[in-house]
Amino acid sequence: MRLPITFYLGMFLILAASTLVSCSQNPQDVDAVAVSISLDQERLIEPGKVLSSSTQSLNRYHSKLRDLETLSCAFDRETQKIQIGLSDPQTDARLVLHGLDARFLVPILPYHNEQSPDGFDLANLMLAEYARNGIGLSFQDLNDRFGYAGASDGLFDEQGEFIFGEDGQIAPNPAVKPKRVGITNNCLQPGLWELAAKDAVGEMYHGWFKLPQEFYLDIIKDVNGISISDEALNKVLEHGFGEGEVPLHLERLRTVNGSFEVGPVALNRSKELGSYSSQDSRRKVQRSFFRTMRDGAELPADILGDMQEGDQFELTAFVPPGVYDSSEPVKINFDPNWVEATCWNVLPKTSYGQNSEDYGQQGYLELHLESGDGLRKLVVGNVPISLLVPQEDYRIPAFGVGVFAPSELIERRYLRVEQGPPPHFAYLASKADGNWFMVNNHDVGYEQVILRPFQKSGQWFLRLTLVSYERIVDLLELEIQLSEELGNRLQKAAATYSPPIYEVYTDTNIL
Repeated sequence: MRLPITFYLGMFLILAASTLVSCSQNPQDVDAVAVSISLDQERLIEPGKVLSSSTQSLNRYHSKLRDLETLSCAFDRETQKIQIGLSDPQTDARLVLHGLDARFLVPILPYHNEQSPDGFDLANLMLAEYARNGIGLSFQDLNDRFGYAGASDGLFDEQGEFIFGEDGQIAPNPAVKPKRVGITNNCLQPGLWELAAKDAVGEMYHGWFKLPQEFYLDIIKDVNGISISDEALNKVLEHGFGEGEVPLHLERLRTVNGSFEVGPVALNRSKELGSYSSQDSRRKVQRSFFRTMRDGAELPADILGDMQEGDQFELTAFVPPGVYDSSEPVKINFDPNWVEATCWNVLPKTSYGQNSEDYGQQGYLELHLESGDGLRKLVVGNVPISLLVPQEDYRIPAFGVGVFAPSELIERRYLRVEQGPPPHFAYLASKADGNWFMVNNHDVGYEQVILRPFQKSGQWFLRLTLVSYERIVDLLELEIQLSEELGNRLQKAAATYSPPIYEVYTDTNIL
């Protein structure tokens, strides 16, 4: 339904009068739209219980946030900031998400690109769009550096999650203030976003909203400095790209300075299925979001060594508008046929705007894994060797280039962009006529790559874990023998390692 222009103008005036928008001197620099919010779209398991991997708060269906029926969104072209306000049409109650850096939420190209994007640029935007960009904001009075949440007086109180009702029984407190408010650019439809809030117990509110196509695409084009029709951009974001259509232009992301010798590639047969690795699948594993299958029957596999080529992982589906659905599971083939590795020493060309020099002491690594038939390739690159240590997993949270984690604290995202290393990348590729072309990893079911070096009998190895669609389970784990030269660099990195602040920043406000 197309709303009248007077409605949009009215909402803009409300936003400005309520100081929801940090406007530039020229009002034409700011667009504003107003949309409705759809609550509680998850699949019900039983009354009051939804199919979700999140802990649900008792306040989930009682919070006063549910009364905020209208959502207004504005984008300031000068500051590149997004403002989001929720309001109750019957009262003055409102919740405001202030000053959100648009780069944190929409797909971006963190490398040099021309004003007219080519297929490689558009494919990268599509991969980032479908990887979900989510941030969690804390409540603050003011923050000029990154986004934060605020509310009108009287919307929340200072009591806890539970109160005593008139009958003396414990009851949910509908006015409890969230610990964090999360905003996520969803991964299933361009412009489909979700809004969630958590109290100290669990998720207390969840809603979805759809930004008008023209408004959303305009933000993407403005942030990336590209010129393209809405029709052409939306076609790629909606439908992706075909295999063999987009050449893999790694030379635009890095310069190769040399190579490292690597040894054989082996499947980690002892890897436990459903073990809890850094993609945080614990609750999804506990709630049986996956099972292993062979010839249509459930396979009682405990370790990767129990599986063979042709077996499948069957996973709970993730469907529009961004909810789990067990009625038609997703099936992903078990594919251990990655047999040859090559490794390069590279100099990144990627950047979020500025890069820290603190991470380049040992150089940057690029790894290629090829299939036995030589027609498929997995590539990860611009990985700082100084962060590739036995103490921690190095996580590439999504395929593409510089794609952020699907959800993280706004402070971490800010620190990652302002103080972190050059953005890394990961791709699947297929070979045709002697050239490598991009493959949409979302069609295959792979979502994340986890790297971690380790020593065995005095020899260094690199463990690579492929994580599934929706980060439900680890699909594959390979171990690659490394050269003495690379092992020496890893040894130095491990001896001097200090966890980067953008990975370990914590906030007692969310406990």
